[in-house]
Amino acid sequence: MAKYFIYDNCGFSEATTADGTVSSTTFSASSSITNEERANDMSISTTFTSFGANDALRFDVGTSNASTNCDRAALYFTSAHGQDMKVYSASSATAMGTALVNKTDNWVEGWNELSFSDASGRYKFIHATTGTIDDITEVMIGKKLSLTNVELSSTEGINYGNDMLVSHGGEEYSNQRYGEKRFWNFNLRYCSSSYKTSLQTMRDAVNGAHYKFLYYNGSAYYYVKMSDDSLRFKEVAYGVYDTSIKLTEVF
Repeated sequence: MAKYFIYDNCGFSEATTADGTVSSTTFSASSSITNEERANDMSISTTFTSFGANDALRFDVGTSNASTNCDRAALYFTSAHGQDMKVYSASSATAMGTALVNKTDNWVEGWNELSFSDASGRYKFIHATTGTIDDITEVMIGKKLSLTNVELSSTEGINYGNDMLVSHGGEEYSNQRYGEKRFWNFNLRYCSSSYKTSLQTMRDAVNGAHYKFLYYNGSAYYYVKMSDDSLRFKEVAYGVYDTSIKLTEVF
């Protein structure tokens, strides 16, 4: 199965949020949603609520990101859900235009991916169309990047966050600072110049280890960060490069 990343390439994690209502495809700001700032706070543990039929969230990514093309949206749900939602991208703060995607029903617990054709615009909108959705903890709009050229000797596993202590008498004690966190280490061999550029674009967009993004391993989605020493390139032939990526699961 194909592996890939979904990452914020348009400043979505730093976007200013505004809640409001929708009439046809026109957004009007109002205090309709509770804790709307949690929608893009890079945490899947805090929800925004009172997101009812014909309510919408607007995300302003700023003028510097207005021309950046995005092709993916991802939303994290704490439970399965049956209401509908539309996603928009527009140059206007109020005229949303034509929906990029209309997701009807069947949201699953965990991450839900929505795909659409490349679209730019300073303002991104999510619009609940049929009823209240109170179990979204995170929204991401950005870009998909396929993971290719992976060497078969890549490694993965789980860290359990245990600190081991030994007393003067030889007794061993364990202090668990957190629960299990998965990790993945990939070696990417013989990358073309164009793929190197795509990887560098992603690395720079997430600022190395700073921003979280999604890794799809062919069967499940994981919220991750990469290490700061990831995606350093060695030219092994003219226009051909080797590199590596280290990922750690986050929440």
